[in-house]
Formats: sequence, C-alpha cells, structure tokens
Amino acid sequence: MHVTTALRAASGLNARYSYISNGRETNREQVDAAVTSSSILRRIHTALTPSTDQWDGYLLIPSSDSYRFIVNADGAAQLTIDGALVADKRMRTGGPSVLLRSGLHAIRLKYMASSRSPRLSMFQSREVAGVFEPVPSLYFVPRGITFKEAWTRRTAVIAGRVLPLVALFWTVLVAIVAVRRTRPPATRRSGTSHRIYAVLGGAAVMFAVGVWWGLPAYVSWEPDELLPGDIRDAWGVRFSSGWATKYPPVHFGLLGAVSFPYYAAAQLGLIDSGDLLVASCLLVISRLTSVAMALGIVWLTYAITEEFYGRRAALFAALVLISAMPLTYYSKTANLDVPYLFWVTLALRYYVRTASRAGPCDFYRFAVAGAIAICTKDQAYGFFVLPALLLAGMALAHEGASNVPTKRVLIRMCGLTALALMILMNVPFNISGVVRHFQLITGPASQDFQMYARTPAGTAKMLVDSVRLMGNIMSWPLFVAAVAGAGIAVKCRQVPIILLLIAGLSYSITFLWIVLYQYDRFLLGLVITMSPAAGWWLDNFTRRGCSYRTIRLVVGLIVFAYAIGRCAALDMLMLRDSRYVAERGLRSESRPGDTVGGVGLRSYLTRPEVVPWSPIRATPEQLVQLAPDLLVVNVGYALRTGEGNIDTLAPEMLRNEPTYSLVGEYRAKARFPLSLEPRFQRMEQDPFSNLTKINPLIRIYKRRKTTR
Repeated sequence: MHVTTALRAASGLNARYSYISNGRETNREQVDAAVTSSSILRRIHTALTPSTDQWDGYLLIPSSDSYRFIVNADGAAQLTIDGALVADKRMRTGGPSVLLRSGLHAIRLKYMASSRSPRLSMFQSREVAGVFEPVPSLYFVPRGITFKEAWTRRTAVIAGRVLPLVALFWTVLVAIVAVRRTRPPATRRSGTSHRIYAVLGGAAVMFAVGVWWGLPAYVSWEPDELLPGDIRDAWGVRFSSGWATKYPPVHFGLLGAVSFPYYAAAQLGLIDSGDLLVASCLLVISRLTSVAMALGIVWLTYAITEEFYGRRAALFAALVLISAMPLTYYSKTANLDVPYLFWVTLALRYYVRTASRAGPCDFYRFAVAGAIAICTKDQAYGFFVLPALLLAGMALAHEGASNVPTKRVLIRMCGLTALALMILMNVPFNISGVVRHFQLITGPASQDFQMYARTPAGTAKMLVDSVRLMGNIMSWPLFVAAVAGAGIAVKCRQVPIILLLIAGLSYSITFLWIVLYQYDRFLLGLVITMSPAAGWWLDNFTRRGCSYRTIRLVVGLIVFAYAIGRCAALDMLMLRDSRYVAERGLRSESRPGDTVGGVGLRSYLTRPEVVPWSPIRATPEQLVQLAPDLLVVNVGYALRTGEGNIDTLAPEMLRNEPTYSLVGEYRAKARFPLSLEPRFQRMEQDPFSNLTKINPLIRIYKRRKTTR
C-alpha cells in the first residue's frame, strides 16, 4: 500500500500553464497529474484560466509493441512522443501506429481550452486492432527513473487489474459455502447429488458462456445493466443524501459487497478507477453474480418440486427452467431480473410449505425473502399480493390448524416485512431518495412504456401476446406441457402447484395488468411458478408402466434437445456478435483524421473504445453539418426509432453523385435451431425482447471524397 501510494504521489508530468496576470503573460510551472485527472484540470483552469497548457516528461511503455494514441479534447491538442507527432484533435479515430520499445519515452502534450469547462483525456491502444483505454497514471513520470522503479510501476498496475479477480474468488467461496449449508435434504444422498449436480454443471456452463460479451468496454451492449460507476456512486453516498434511481438499493449493495476489495483499493487510491480492464473485470464480477443467482433459482425450483413430487419430477422441473431462453441471456448480464427472481423463488419455497409442514420460521423467512425481492426490483411485489391475502385469510378462518399461521405469527410477519423494507430501502437516512424513487417508477420509468389500453380489447391483446411470449420463452412443446400440468394439477387438487399458480396469477393481475406493458424477461417469474407443474406432468407422462413409454421418452428427449439447443445457439450468437466483425471493418476503413458518426445509442453499436465515434442523427442537416467520414448504423434500432431512413438518405445527399456508399454489412447467421425463428432473421428488432438486440444488422457507410 505504501509503495503504491508513494509511486502515485511521484507520478505526473512537468506542467506549464500560460495565463494573463495584471495584463502580463505569466507562466506557472509545477508537477501534476492533470493529464489523467479531469478534476485537477478543472481546478487549475478555474483558478488560472490559462490560454495554453503544456506537459513534458516521460511515458513508461510496459512492453515493446505497436501503439496508437488518441487525444480527446474540447480545444486544440497535440501529442508528441520522442519528438514525433502521434495524435492531435483531428485524429479522432486514432493516430498512426508507432513502434515503441519498453522503457521511458519523452512525451509532450500541448492543449488550448476552448471553453470554461476544459476537457482533455489521452487514450492508448496496443497493437493495430487493440482497444483504446486511458493510460494508467503510474506510467507518467516527470523525470528519469531507475529500472527497479519502472518494474515496480508495471507490477503495481498489473496488481490493480488483478485485484477484482481476488474479489471474484471471495464471491465464489462465499457462494459455495452458502449453497452447501442450504442444499435440500434429498441432494445429500449420493444418488440424487450426481444427477442434480450434473444438471447444475451443464447449466453453469451455458449460463457462463459469453459472460464477457461486449467487453472490454465502459458501457456494455446490454442497456439495463448496473455498471461499476452506478455501484460506486451508490456506495459513495452510502445510499443516503437523496440518492435515488429507478431501482431499489439491495443489489447495488450486494454487488458492492462482492467487489469490496476493488472499491476499497480505489478509495485508498491504490488502483486506477478509470482503467478500462479494471472496469471490465468489475462488470464480469457483477455478471458472474447473476450466473450464481440463476443457478440458485434452478436449485430452489428443484428443491420445491422434490419436496412434494420426488426427485424425478424435480429434475424435469429444473430442466424446464434451464430451457427458458431469456434465463440463459439474463443469467450472464448485470441486469436485475435474475437477482430479484432468486429472492422471489427463495420466498416461494417457504410459502409452498403451507401445503405440508410449514412452521412459524417458514412464514418469517417468506416475509423477509419477499421484502428482499421487492427491494431488489419493485415489481417483485406482484408475486406476494394474493399469497399474502391467502395466508391472512387462512390465519383468520382456520386459526389453530396445522400449516396455517396463527394471528400472532401473522402480526409478526407484517412487522418483519415492514421493518425489512424500511431497513433495506434505508428509509431513516434517505427518505427523500425513497420518495424520489417511487416518483420515478410511477412516472417516466413506467408510464412511457405502456403498450396496451385499459379496455377489454387491450386486455385480450395483452393476454394473446403473453401466450405468444411464453411459447417463445419456454419453447412451445414445454409451454404446452406446463399448461397441461397446471390444468391437471388444479383438477386433481395438487395444493403445492396451485399455491405457485396463485403467486403467478397474483403477479399477472397486480403488476402486469397495472403497468400494461410486458417483455419476455417480465414473464420469467411465471416460468418459475409453472416449472414444477411441467416437471410433475412430465414425470407422470414418462413414468414406468405407462403405454408406449419408449416413444414418450424419445419424444421428451427431442423436446428437451430442441429447447436447450435454442439456448446453446443463443450463446453462440453472443460469441459471434456482428459488432465484433464490424469493429474490424471500421478499423480497416478508418484513417488518421477520419471522423466516425454512430446512428443510435452506444449500447446498440460498436464499442467506441475500439474505434471512437460520435452520436449523430440520420438527418440531412446533421450529415451536412458534421459530414462524418464514416457512418456506423444499427439498422434494426434505427428502423424502430424512425431513423432507418439512413438507407435512402445517404445515397441521395447530392443530386448527381451519392455522398455516402455502403462499404460493409455485418450480421452472423443464427445456428440451428434458432435459425428456425424468423425474429432472429428480420431487420426489425422484437419490441418484446432484448434477445434480438444480440447480433444486430450493422451497416457501415463511407463518405466519398469529392473533387472540385
């Protein structure tokens, strides 16, 4: 710690700021790290208002290779290394590739601010096709240093990047201990352990493949992820001082806890929080937390089913859940849907015990787990409205009966729920933030997304869309099996399954019908409540002694192979995402000094860390005013937002000669059986799912050079 702190204090460049004082030009010289710290740069410009900034010193190159540099500034900027120009403001896609040997290289950076809000940052890319990332502050020194100090600085940077892996190891260790302490009794016998562990092992591989999708980057390709900056901001104000987002605080706290070593080191100044690889590693840790929680959902679904219907039905239920394609996708993102569903499933496990041997502790755990689920993502409340009313009615109507909470237990449950909600939402210390949070989720965070009218026709359309979505989520054969199992279970009065169906019905009525919009991820909770019914029905459908059992088993094998094959094909699509190839295309087409415009949001386009680009709207005025040399377009997103006219606009910019020509079109072909689904072939993106945002159709246009 002391070594890194001392190195950071001795880092920086020799700065000279030219400014006017008492009518005369004055120079101020000092050693600082303004090149890597925007706060230092703003503070200096606020105090001095310099006309010209210049930094001199040395840049430590860790290993011999080809490097490219970018200077991102609001005004004129020029970077030279060993006396050669390597980047300036005009080289927006990166300067020329230069071969640098390991060791110290003389560096000079000149900058002239053009506004009262100075902006200056420097990025480097290793190798021709490398990703641009900020230069670590420890690599800037104002003077020559010894070989030993250079080695120490390189080691400190590497250690800072590896630190998140230590946090990952700690997370996995805690998860393993927790799972071993809470595993269901049936799995403690070796026969079942092998089967469920084999299923969980296969699910772990499928959930984890592609966890690095779209990385390294500061902003991911999944638009709803919790990014490291979001977590750092929440912990920075201790979830107080009016802190509020559209999401409750529990998962912010959990991700901050599992990544605690990194955030502690960043707070102490031991590692560079702006390092691209550090930020990417932190996002991977958040995603792996989702992987662990998705496996927890599968485990809990198995435990619920096994407790009432045996091991075979439980294995079928687990396989049905694993086959849900959105679960495969969201298990590898830092989105909140898998985390809140983990807590919902945990609560349902205790709630379903009402059908057999529930005791006071089960009811208390149901209340606390439900509160945690709601404080992870608010929509979780929908699963608990009717179950809570059911338990209250049973307590009042059948007091003293077994498996029914007494009035005293019911009162304690209400108290526990209220106390947990107040603590987890940090109500005592952040009441204004809690109010702001509810204003967000009842205002723009929900009203702007409404898809259906609150009429009988709107409700009918929503129901039809829900059925179609469930078929797409589970695969139609397994959805039919789940519906058949649910219907027969109700007819045969299978209380555990009926209790789960009541929870799903509660969610549909008290959340989906209230907000009047839905996505496939919103229905994953319904898949969880229906999976035990599907497992129970499949167990009976293929049980020993039934007629044509061999044929039934073969049909079941084909159905599961198809359903799980869809998930595996989705993993392959993430690994072969079109944007990876499009980035290489941009690299080959761009030249130093070229400007690149991106039509659409950052999450839906190529990574600006690979080839920097600026957002642009596909309108004649924008194209004439900015005249980017290259345009990168996500065609599906552009069509959805009304900007798809780029395909007709670009060739018609001039009467006699098109200004832009198409130079590249990128989209990988979906593998079987996903190739059978038209939504993965169309240009337009599915408005009900983020899955079609994987591997979008990307087009690159190049501006023709005109001669006069």
